[in-house]
Amino acid sequence: MVADSVDDVDFPALVPASLLPGRAAVRSGRWSRRRTVHRSGRDWLVDVLVFVLAAGLGGLFVYSALQSEEESATTLELVVDLALGGLSCCALWLRRRWPVGITVAIGLVVVVSASAVMASVVAVFTVAVHRRAKVLAGVITLHLCASVGYGLYRPSADSPVWVDLFFTTLILSVVAAWGMLVRARRQLVLSLRERAERAEATQRLRAEQARSAERARIAREMHDVLAHRITMVALHAGALEISSDLPSEQVGATAGVIRGAARQALEELREVIGVLRSDNRGGPETAPRVPQPTLADVSRLVAEARHAGLRVETSIDVKSPDTAPGSLGRDAYRIVQEALTNVGKHAPRVVATVSLVGRPGEGLRVLVSNELPAPALRTPLAFTAPSPSALAPSEPSASGLSASGLSPSRLSASGPGTSPASSTSASATEAVDPTVTPALPGAGAGLTGLAERVSLSGGTLTCGPTAEGTFVVDARLRWPR
Repeated sequence: MVADSVDDVDFPALVPASLLPGRAAVRSGRWSRRRTVHRSGRDWLVDVLVFVLAAGLGGLFVYSALQSEEESATTLELVVDLALGGLSCCALWLRRRWPVGITVAIGLVVVVSASAVMASVVAVFTVAVHRRAKVLAGVITLHLCASVGYGLYRPSADSPVWVDLFFTTLILSVVAAWGMLVRARRQLVLSLRERAERAEATQRLRAEQARSAERARIAREMHDVLAHRITMVALHAGALEISSDLPSEQVGATAGVIRGAARQALEELREVIGVLRSDNRGGPETAPRVPQPTLADVSRLVAEARHAGLRVETSIDVKSPDTAPGSLGRDAYRIVQEALTNVGKHAPRVVATVSLVGRPGEGLRVLVSNELPAPALRTPLAFTAPSPSALAPSEPSASGLSASGLSPSRLSASGPGTSPASSTSASATEAVDPTVTPALPGAGAGLTGLAERVSLSGGTLTCGPTAEGTFVVDARLRWPR
């Protein structure tokens, strides 16, 4: 788990401020813009110890230098040396904010002040931690030159200039290596934190995608289960509303059909809700599914549509339907169900033709067509659902169009028996004649769901008005041997 704030860290006082959450450098292009960083408890402790150590060892350096010099220093020179050393030690409090500037200033002071030597070592270490190797090399070169300058300014009989230069080089090299090691470790920590944050963001994105897919599955199940039943209820109710002179026996029979369809819709809705609750408890892999229809149920579906008042003609030539996979029968049933539902919504007075032709190894073709009302003939458009990559891209669909034509989202632009360009005029025409049943509203997602379903099963779906004045839903499904 990545710490999102300082409060999530167990002991923030023991962590460098630059490594606390939310306080890392923010890079914009080639430049680095740093947020204001407040010292942690560890930083305060380190700064106090560094100041005391630099001041104490600086005093010892002054005493050692005065003892070994050929000429005794005057009181003024001693005061100036100690004053410059004290200022250098005080400047170390700002070394994290301006590491290069502070180190360069202390390097110039070292030329005339022995008490600033320890402060210069600490400053070089800070540059090694916070800056690149090129900058560090320049700073070290400056301090080596300062060491030579001090040897020439105050020559010592016991320690020649080249000896001071050797030891200075050795000390600064060790300090620089130590600082670069600390820098590498901090960069590793920050990179691991960034990687963990990206992983958490990716996980959240995948969870959101899974929730979206689950919502889409729920919507598809609800649509498949309820749309057909509710359409049949609406058709019977519309018939009762228009035909007010029906005999009481026929009215009662129709009311019974409506009651039965509504009860069946409620039962199927209860099954779907039960499955969804099981999914939430046991997960999608172990939860039971709603009892799915098969190829044998297509005849029952057509009979129900005829009983609801639709004129449906069938042509079924399916060899060995009992051997069809469950997914094939379910997809064929849903295609016919959605097509007949749309016929009942948009063109309840026309003749619909349902054709199923197929056999194992050759696939199954589901073709549902119906005549279009006159206003819909004005827009002869056709939409084609994409096929998966398993099929050849150049394989033609039933209408001669490539299966990789338009996106499935465009399938919801017009339902069977109507089109976007003609929906307004169709409604106006039907409003004039009170004997015509008005078109039922739809969500516009049925054909889109069919396109997704067929595409997932490895088939192709083509649907839309034709130049001959019919609306065609043509699906080709795989049927393995």
